[in-house]
Amino acid sequence: MGNFDNILNPFIVLISWGCVIFAIVISLRETLALSLEQSYPQRLAIVAIAIIAFPITTIIPSWSGFSHPNALAGLIPWNDAGGYYTCALEFIHSDAINPACTMRPFYSVFLSILLWLSNTNLASALLTQAVILSLAVMYFTSHIWRSCGTSATISAWLVLFLFAAQYCNGLTLTENIGLILGCLAFALMWQQAERPNVSCLALVFFLLCLGMQARSGAMFIFPALIGWLISTNIDRCWKVLTAATVGIATAFAFIPLIAWLVDGGVEQSQSNFSYILYALSSNAQGTPMNYLRVFNEHPEIFENGATVDAIKAAYLIAIDNIVTNPITFLQNYIKGGINHLQLLLHYIDEDQSALTPLRAFFILAWFVGIGSSIRHFRRPHFGLLAWSTAGILISSPFLSPFGGNRIFAVTIPVDALLVATGTKQIWVFFGKEKEGEFTTNFAWKIPLFAAVAMILCVTFLIQSGDRRAIPIPGSYYHNPCVGTSEPVWISPRTGTLALNLTKGSDDTWPFSENITPTEFVNGLHKHVASKESLSQASTGQLFFDFGVASPFNKGLRWFHWDGPLLNSNENMIACVSKQSGSFFSAVRICRVDLPSKCFHSPN
Repeated sequence: MGNFDNILNPFIVLISWGCVIFAIVISLRETLALSLEQSYPQRLAIVAIAIIAFPITTIIPSWSGFSHPNALAGLIPWNDAGGYYTCALEFIHSDAINPACTMRPFYSVFLSILLWLSNTNLASALLTQAVILSLAVMYFTSHIWRSCGTSATISAWLVLFLFAAQYCNGLTLTENIGLILGCLAFALMWQQAERPNVSCLALVFFLLCLGMQARSGAMFIFPALIGWLISTNIDRCWKVLTAATVGIATAFAFIPLIAWLVDGGVEQSQSNFSYILYALSSNAQGTPMNYLRVFNEHPEIFENGATVDAIKAAYLIAIDNIVTNPITFLQNYIKGGINHLQLLLHYIDEDQSALTPLRAFFILAWFVGIGSSIRHFRRPHFGLLAWSTAGILISSPFLSPFGGNRIFAVTIPVDALLVATGTKQIWVFFGKEKEGEFTTNFAWKIPLFAAVAMILCVTFLIQSGDRRAIPIPGSYYHNPCVGTSEPVWISPRTGTLALNLTKGSDDTWPFSENITPTEFVNGLHKHVASKESLSQASTGQLFFDFGVASPFNKGLRWFHWDGPLLNSNENMIACVSKQSGSFFSAVRICRVDLPSKCFHSPN
């Protein structure tokens, strides 16, 4: 669009930032208004501490050099996180979208908005994401505070905070948007439990369904919630059923619209379920029950990759297995349910054994909460918990064996509510608190929430349709590499990240690119992919390029550079050769703007 871009782009950025700030201010205002007896300064201090905790757990891994399985040195997206980061960059820059990016486009578009607003600065995008998540958690727990008291609220907040610290903060994973939407949905549902407003119910189911499409999870919670609504609203069951249907249908229409705007397709959406269904239906002995089982046992259907036809074939084989041998499916289903209970709240002490006593108390509170929900089943809030838990448990055999705790991101607020309810009952039993009725009848401000939802949806759609491929000047095609070395394009504007493996540095500022080789290797998590190759890194630099808008490489390429320390903000071309295994190193790196200006490795 030529010069029109120079006017339109700043305008769109200004509007988008305005939408985000507006949503944050409204959420903060509502959260503060829902707090209890404390004075306004006390409420503000509590909320501020709770919000700051999330960004702090985002920057600590980078400061300490600790590597998560999905983030190297606390910053570099790895494994699944690298895939979502690449898709987000493609939505911003590329004119040819990878079909895999349309499987779950919602989070990648959300991340692309954060990257777009931060000028593709990943650290800023991660901090913004953490703040948004913290506000969603605070909004959710503020409703528990009003209905269950302080001790229950602290327990619920810790359940969500520890989940976020393990699977969300500092990571470009779908668990972030899943937890955000789940907290908002269940906060509204908890608020409206006694006599749900029809428009509120439509929004609740819209948020839940949107979250499930972004982060697949306990899908059977939908019929469970509908069953609860009908049982508690017999006099207007058709109204609540219509509201739920409208919310779900709107969410199902919203995701294909995003996929269409980014020039993708929707055929591959949620294709992983075909692999899970096959794993549960297969009676293969000695083969681990994971979603890759179908690839190992029927490689012939994936000769052309995970195409739509291959996914359909996997479904047909799985269904045939269930029909011919239902006992095997039932056995695997029961094993999956047992696995879910064994992993209950496991994320709390997964990497910190010192937190095992806390997990033990929360598990006790969780079961007490279940008992209370069953005992007071006819009371709206307890009925909501009982029906929701039933939906999650029925879904769990399809999820826990294949994704552990992280796959329940959208419904983890239900666990928080159970722990909160159980904590309150335990405190009542010991005489520390008094038994009381839930008080959650707040006014449903439909114009306010509708405005926020509409503005954010429009922002998503603007970003989805506003992709502009980065022009590649002719000089970019200059290939300085000879022999067996391959060219890799380094461009920070399109997502190239770097770690400086220095012998020692005084720079310990959060998200610093500097880390000693010993700190980097010692900080590698035991489940980090390519750990053996990464452990070979010595003094120098590690570059991670995601191949977006590159004339040479597509997909993640990482390599080691032992030459002079280079500015990772420059556009460069590296000549990379394989050393051993999956370890690559650059033999020379040349400036794009000055092709004759090259740096050579001393080895």
